[in-house]
Amino acid sequence: MNIGTVITKSCKHFAGKTALVSGDKSYTYREVNQRVNRLANSLSGLSLQRGDRVALLMRNCAEYIETDFALAKAGLVRVALNFRLTASDHRYILEDSGASALIFEDYFSDMVFDLAPQLEAVKHYICIGEQNGPFIAYEELVNGGSAAEPQTMVLEEDLYTLMYTSGTSGKPKGVMHTHKSFLSMAENLLLERDVRRNDRMLHVAPLTHASGSWVLPHFARGAVNYTLSRFDLELLLQTIQDHRITTVMMVPTMILRLLSYPGIDSYDLSSLRSVIYGGSPMPLEKLKEAVQRFGSIFSQNFGQTEALTTITYLPGEYHRLDGGPEEIKKLSSAGYPYLKVAVKVVKEDGSEVIPGEPGEIILKSDHMMKGYWKNEHGTREKIVDGWLYTGDVATVDEEGFICIVDRKNDLIISGGFNIYPREIEEVLHMHPSVNQAAVVGVPDDEWVEAVKAFVVLKKNHSLSENELKLFCRRHLAGIKVPKSIEFLEQLPLSPYGKVLKRELKQIR
Repeated sequence: MNIGTVITKSCKHFAGKTALVSGDKSYTYREVNQRVNRLANSLSGLSLQRGDRVALLMRNCAEYIETDFALAKAGLVRVALNFRLTASDHRYILEDSGASALIFEDYFSDMVFDLAPQLEAVKHYICIGEQNGPFIAYEELVNGGSAAEPQTMVLEEDLYTLMYTSGTSGKPKGVMHTHKSFLSMAENLLLERDVRRNDRMLHVAPLTHASGSWVLPHFARGAVNYTLSRFDLELLLQTIQDHRITTVMMVPTMILRLLSYPGIDSYDLSSLRSVIYGGSPMPLEKLKEAVQRFGSIFSQNFGQTEALTTITYLPGEYHRLDGGPEEIKKLSSAGYPYLKVAVKVVKEDGSEVIPGEPGEIILKSDHMMKGYWKNEHGTREKIVDGWLYTGDVATVDEEGFICIVDRKNDLIISGGFNIYPREIEEVLHMHPSVNQAAVVGVPDDEWVEAVKAFVVLKKNHSLSENELKLFCRRHLAGIKVPKSIEFLEQLPLSPYGKVLKRELKQIR
């Protein structure tokens, strides 16, 4: 079994049903399969061999999904480039992966034209769009290939994708995932999440990351995948209303912007039954606000690049505000493990913690990475005795609900005390004037490290540093109250939507 097998089966079973909608393009399952087969056979005709890496540089679009499926059928390895990265970032990943081909939107033609002379390994440049210039035209490959099923032998242990980490602590690492690990992830989602045949899944978060993990499960179920090329609140809301979207995956930053959008009440969003969030911490107070406004349609998903989306999840039934303290406490958790994932929270010596005691989340499953590309040392550090160490610090309760405390690397040690920034960030978000907050440790002559907060206020709100410190003192131990608070217009975000704390630490 491989990903191509699943695609072929779905396209046969749901042949006349709409499979993919992207702007004014709409394809049935039969049409998707024909285009995918044609592209796969054309790529093989370019002398690309099983196991060769092919990079993708494009925004969310139908062609991204087509190309992904075609590579799977041809036995080629997808290297998805985050389009928000810089040219130098792309160059590093293309060189590190040894990509033989690059498929890109004409939106990026100028960048690719400048990069091409620097890339010795890339032999084929394939351009999507009419402005293809000197590059191979994508549609010519699709139209020129055979619609027959590709004959490449693809095994479940074959490499399917290299997913590069965000590089927040050094150069990005290529995470190797096989066909087996992606199918295992899809099986987790189909077993545990309510994916329905009549669903309309909207991909507004990048397909290169968590949102892309939901394409295959919806395709296997016979649902429709919609794509948006950019995150634009008006476009997002209009699409949900016009196409009766049922499901959308967003990172917390998107939800925060949605909550503050003044025109939201003028749209009919009643078709939405599932809003999946993940990728970074969701402040509890903001989550409560979202549930209050839209109802219990939210569900959290916790995963990481090395473990593909499905580590733990908190379903919609726990996103309620009418429960007691225990129910509200679960709302701030990351939920419980997926059925086919073994999860433990352990101390430094590897022994399991007692309920309420912090430790590191480790896991074992079929959807774990195979390892880091060309990085055996990093692989040995990450996978120990078959267990993948996530680097996330958490507690676990008697029922198995896991509450993430913080990233291990973000720990602040001040005056000999361990301080987790997320606890302070949650308190800051409780203040009615605070829109966003991030906490870091900065050098201090007396305490070695001191707590510093960076805060973005809501529009038309004012607040002084002393007022916010007094608020924190009512909810935090003295050692955890920020020694200094700086107000910013916006927090620095990575192309992946995560707060860049290393940049905050450099602000003086």
